[in-house]
Amino acid sequence: MWGTRTATPDSLQNIKYGSRRHAFDDRCEIDHAKDAIYTKRMPSPFFETPLQSLLVWHKVDTVVITGGSTSGCIRAAAVDSLSRGYRTIVPIETCAGKDERALIAQSLDTLERASGIRPRGWHSIARSQSWNTVQLLKEAGVKYCCDWSNDEMP
Repeated sequence: MWGTRTATPDSLQNIKYGSRRHAFDDRCEIDHAKDAIYTKRMPSPFFETPLQSLLVWHKVDTVVITGGSTSGCIRAAAVDSLSRGYRTIVPIETCAGKDERALIAQSLDTLERASGIRPRGWHSIARSQSWNTVQLLKEAGVKYCCDWSNDEMP
């Protein structure tokens, strides 16, 4: 699914059941006999869906989140997943965020509002940085990045 929340034909609220934009990507292999498929009506897939029950039933401890709206649906899913205690992975290559610089700025601003302190360090979810992340963090005033397992080395 892709789009923005506007009055244009591409907007998210204009996706209709049975349309091409509502269908699975042709590259996905869907087994309707085995795969759980449900429709979410809000940004988080945990909101008013059977997802939580399904994950508990199958004793799932890790959730991998992908999608087309990094600042909307992916963020909501990640917050709800983390809030429920799941190991949450958001592979940056599988997300269609519009602007990594804006996402970094939004993250830093949110953390500053919540804590009263501007973050000086950074740790990506599941080490999911792109090739540009370190430079963008530097531009945003971040002094150190903990995305590598040997960061404590001199």
